[in-house]
Amino acid sequence: MRSKDVDGSISSLVTRLADALGRLLTEHLELAKLELKGDAKALATLAGKLAVSIPFVLVGYAFLCAGLCLFLSRWLALDAVVASVGGANLILGGLLAYVAMRRLNQQKVMDDTLKELSRSVSVLAPDGHPKLPEAVRERRQ
Repeated sequence: MRSKDVDGSISSLVTRLADALGRLLTEHLELAKLELKGDAKALATLAGKLAVSIPFVLVGYAFLCAGLCLFLSRWLALDAVVASVGGANLILGGLLAYVAMRRLNQQKVMDDTLKELSRSVSVLAPDGHPKLPEAVRERRQ
C-alpha cells in the first residue's frame, strides 16, 4: 500500500511539474510578446517624431550652410569656402553617425524577458539551483 501512495504522489508531482513548466513557458512567451509590442510602439513613436522634424532641420541647416558660405566668401574664394564647409559637414556627420550607431548597439531590447528567462534557466538547469541542498544537486548530476 505504501508503494501505491508513493507512486500516486510521484505521478501527481510529475503532473504538477509539467503543468508548472507549461505555465512558465506560456508566461515567458506572453512577457516577450508584451515587451516586444512596447519596444515596437516606442520605436514607432520615435520614428514618427523624427520623420516630422527632419525636413525642417534639413532646410534650416542648408540655409545656415549657405549663409556661412556667403559670409566666408568675403575673405576666401567661393569654391574654397564651399569645399571647406562641405568637408566640415562630412566630418561632423560621420562623428554623429558613429555616436548614434554606438548608442544603438548598446540599446537593450527585450531586457526584462531575457532576465526572467535567465532566472528560469538557472532554476531548471542540470546543475540545479544554488539554494538546493548539496545531496539533491549531486543526484541531479
